[in-house]
Amino acid sequence: MALGSPKKKKTRGFSVAEKQGQSGKSRAVSDKHESATARAFGGSVQRASGATERHKGDVKTADLLIENKTREPSAKDGARSIRIQGKWLEKITGEARAIGKDPALAFQITGIKDPFTEQRWIAVPESVMARLIGEEGDE
Repeated sequence: MALGSPKKKKTRGFSVAEKQGQSGKSRAVSDKHESATARAFGGSVQRASGATERHKGDVKTADLLIENKTREPSAKDGARSIRIQGKWLEKITGEARAIGKDPALAFQITGIKDPFTEQRWIAVPESVMARLIGEEGDE
C-alpha cells in the first residue's frame, strides 16, 4: 500500500469491497445509497454493509431490515435497469425474520430521464404492504 493511500477495512483477510466484488467507486455509490435509505426511514447503516455474521442486511430500522442494490451510471445501459434476483429476496427475508423484522429491498436506478420519476424505490412483500395500508385480510 502506497504512503498516504487510504487503508481498507479487512474482513477475514479481504477488504469489504473485495469481499462484495466491488470497486472503490461502486462501493462509494452503494454507501451513499445506504446512507440515504437510513436517513429517509430513521434507521442505521449496518456495519460492514451486512458482510459480517452479526450485522446482516444493509440498513436496519425499527420495523425493517433493508437490502440495498444500486446500479452505477457507467453500466452498459446507463444504469437504467436492475434485475431483481430471487436470491436477494431469500437472503433478506431469512435475515429479517431471524431478528423479528420485515424484509425490504431498496434499489436505485440513476439513469432515469423523466424528472418526475423517482430514482430510489423500496419493495416489500405483499403481506407487509397490505398491513401497512391497513388492508390485511380484506378481499
